[in-house]
Amino acid sequence: MAHQGPVQKKQRLESPAQMGKEALVDAPRDQTSPTPASGSGTSASTAEPCPTVGTAKRSYLDRLPLELLATILSHVRSPKDVLSLTRCNKHLCATLLNKGNTWIWRRARQECNAGPIPDPPEGWSEARFAAFIFDGGKCEICKDYTKRMYMSFSLKVRLCKNPSCLGNFKKGSALTLQGANRAMQFIATWLPTLENFDLRARNLPVGNPYLPSQKIWRRSDMLKAVNDYNRLVLTDEGIADYKKRHETQIRRLAPYLVLCKKLVEWSKVWQALHAQVRRKNVEFTKLRAAEGGWNFQDLMETPTFGSMLKSHTNSLELLQPLDYQVILPKVGPEIEELVTRRAQRVKAQGYQKRYSDIGAHYQCMKSNYQTLSSQNIVLPSLSEFRRLPIIVILQHKEKPNREGVASELKERSIADLLRHDLQKWTANAKSALAKVLGYPSWNNPSSKVLHPADRLTARFLCTRCNHVSRKYASDGSLDFAGACQHECLGPTKKSKTLVWSADQFVPDQKGIDALIKALALMNLDAERTTSFPKDTALSHCFQCQSCAVPIVMDHSRIAGHSKRHESMELALVTKAEANAMLSHPYAPGSYAILTGRTSEVKKACATRSFVCRHCFAKTAHARSPPHTDPAQDPASNTDGVTCPVERTPPAKSAMPTKNLLTWIGLVSHVKGKHGILHMGDEDFYRDRASTAGAAS
Repeated sequence: MAHQGPVQKKQRLESPAQMGKEALVDAPRDQTSPTPASGSGTSASTAEPCPTVGTAKRSYLDRLPLELLATILSHVRSPKDVLSLTRCNKHLCATLLNKGNTWIWRRARQECNAGPIPDPPEGWSEARFAAFIFDGGKCEICKDYTKRMYMSFSLKVRLCKNPSCLGNFKKGSALTLQGANRAMQFIATWLPTLENFDLRARNLPVGNPYLPSQKIWRRSDMLKAVNDYNRLVLTDEGIADYKKRHETQIRRLAPYLVLCKKLVEWSKVWQALHAQVRRKNVEFTKLRAAEGGWNFQDLMETPTFGSMLKSHTNSLELLQPLDYQVILPKVGPEIEELVTRRAQRVKAQGYQKRYSDIGAHYQCMKSNYQTLSSQNIVLPSLSEFRRLPIIVILQHKEKPNREGVASELKERSIADLLRHDLQKWTANAKSALAKVLGYPSWNNPSSKVLHPADRLTARFLCTRCNHVSRKYASDGSLDFAGACQHECLGPTKKSKTLVWSADQFVPDQKGIDALIKALALMNLDAERTTSFPKDTALSHCFQCQSCAVPIVMDHSRIAGHSKRHESMELALVTKAEANAMLSHPYAPGSYAILTGRTSEVKKACATRSFVCRHCFAKTAHARSPPHTDPAQDPASNTDGVTCPVERTPPAKSAMPTKNLLTWIGLVSHVKGKHGILHMGDEDFYRDRASTAGAAS
């Protein structure tokens, strides 16, 4: 279509005949538009908007007179641009949708670059018609949003640019070719058919003796129409009423199908012209990028040039050198900023890759505990591990292409340096924690005497968080390895970045004293014992004689249980003696299992099957017959450690009724009634027999 030039445009706008019938109608302004104060003497055109806190700056396009706005819109070559402007805000929407300004849409439609667009169908506004043509939507096959037009305007079939969607649509059964029957004689008079035979399904025959015109319907629409017709036959409504109901559709069908065929042909021209304009604009971009010595993709990603390229391509306009010269002062700084951000992003990604490689190597070393022990190494926490000299060097070592350091960490030279740093850190931590235990300058040449930090009696508490990990929940305090790997927990970021220090720990004196007594009962020397004997641990257990009821535990619960007493007294008893004084055998490790997160554990915790040993044992002890064993009164040794006590179990007839609780109820009961904040294996047992009997 030939371009008519600016002179003809001016004559059009100022033509009295044109303005007489199609007068410019300005819509009412929004209530938010600036209005002059009463009696101020300032006109509305010169009044400045009052500054409002928290409101966005208003566009000056809203304040233009309609004549100037119409002059601007006279240069657009597609109703798509007018439609986009209409959707900017309420004022422009009300202005451009006014019936008196319909000629703006009509002129943009008639002067479209891809050729004049046909007139809208009967009953359609110009804005609705423009939205029908240019709006995007979901693809018929993949359901992804696409900006492409309908491929069939009559059936409203939209497909994205993926070629597989077009192939799948043709293979599918979305379209149907219906034979002649009584229902189709009436349905064919008003139901739209396919006008774009590029969408013809491959399974449809080329010719049909009943329908030589090859009418193709959308299957879903056709089936719905047939069902409506069948319901009509079963009711008293006649064919005349059926035709009257679809009278408007019957009258508009033929012109609508003609219009859709024209739109299909016009859309093909639009798409071809759009591809041609896009190709030429990309070539223009490559030339400008070569002139500036920039990367082609960088120039397209700049906000200024990228938006101009996109808007010109969508409007089917070619980029001109004058357009580029106007924005050239902004393009250079934007490309520099883009390149800088990319370099920083690559640097950050490389740092993150090295960070994750170091963390993975730490976990690998942590799983190889025996090798580290043979090298006199105790791993610190991950945050302290990252502060080792060789790790700091590897972390900040910049490498091209976002490469990590996983391969370097496996090299022999790096492994030797890392081992040396870990041994040095372990030695310093051992000396510092020995000072915490009261051995500031410990030095013993004998290899049989353990370092104070390596002994079983070395227990520590953190003064910052007073927290232990799940691994040490039963102990209630930390050993040397646990103290080295301890990381304080807290709600703030500051607590996560605290540097590990031995000064943050204090001795768990109650736990230390209780462990010394336990080792003395087993005739073991704390300075030479690295672990509790397995045979003794399997055949014996410890009874707390500071509790009011018989409480039995294994060696792993001594330090944790000792927090309940000022001076905990212990007795070493056999498993048989322990079972005799308890109503239910002691089950070590049950607390750790019941605090897990598996579905089986949650289901078990919800059942009423848990019994408090403090309540049940106290009642049973009160109802049991008097003891006849002369050893019922414990005798103290010279070191203050009590001797084992033999008790006679109560008769079954004297046993009290058990109070069965759920796990949450048990925790609340032990905390509220007995004042025990940290429960252990010795405080409860699970009675499944009573639970099964109650359920039956």
